[in-house]
Amino acid sequence: GGGGGGGGGQVPSTITITGTSAHGGAYNDQWNRDEDTNGRPQWARRGNFGGDKIHWDGGRWCLRFNGFDRPGYVCNEDTPVPPKGGWRNEREGGGPPNLHYEGGGEN
Repeated sequence: GGGGGGGGGQVPSTITITGTSAHGGAYNDQWNRDEDTNGRPQWARRGNFGGDKIHWDGGRWCLRFNGFDRPGYVCNEDTPVPPKGGWRNEREGGGPPNLHYEGGGEN
């Protein structure tokens, strides 16, 4: 437990994804801040708001398209917001995603 203040780790209102080729690059979109899931912020894809999500599943960050049995990409880093790099392919092929947003280290 134990909350604690955020050390400059503010939550970005939008995340832009680049670098993926799955589904014709459909993951390469703007993702907008949504509600919280499992105690951490969540984002929903502009092109399918309410469907496709970036979310914390309780043990890892997931980049997930609606209706699929498992996430397209995952990142096991235990961070307050999804890391910009270090993602790996789960369901999808091609290159892993790069996340871009203000703050939180390198873009």
